[in-house]
Amino acid sequence: MVDDVTPGNEAIERYLATNANHWERCDVGVHASRDDVLVIGTFGELGPLESMTARLSKTHGHRFSSHIVPTPWDGSFYLEIIPAHVSKWSGLLMLGDRLGISREEICAVGDERNDIPMVRGSGLGVAMANGNDALKAAADWVCGRNDEDGLVEVVDHILGRCARMTRSST
Repeated sequence: MVDDVTPGNEAIERYLATNANHWERCDVGVHASRDDVLVIGTFGELGPLESMTARLSKTHGHRFSSHIVPTPWDGSFYLEIIPAHVSKWSGLLMLGDRLGISREEICAVGDERNDIPMVRGSGLGVAMANGNDALKAAADWVCGRNDEDGLVEVVDHILGRCARMTRSST
């Protein structure tokens, strides 16, 4: 959901054009009670987004959590608003339950503050080297940068670990 409150800007228009089939405009207040909305987001400058977050918190208390993260392309920021009970980690736990995978068997990789719960909760929590410092402090391991195949290190590590486990069990 893309909020209908914040005036449009170049970052929002770029996102909307690129992801035309994956968003819907809404008034945050009108749709606050919907249970099918996972993320409401907007792009803009840091100050106005922090102000919006403060107003949201004052108006809706602890019903939502929010994260402001920098965008990689133009120095703008993205504000992500989610129901307080929803996170990337809660989604991974639900998927793990469906697939019979325990939290200890989950590897989570992230680069921003909104990834902290998932990186802390998983069996192997990994932060990208170019990620947020708070996330790196919470991670079990910091791999290489995302733009330098850092994720390949993680996959190689997991595949090597699986191969070692297979050899030792035979």
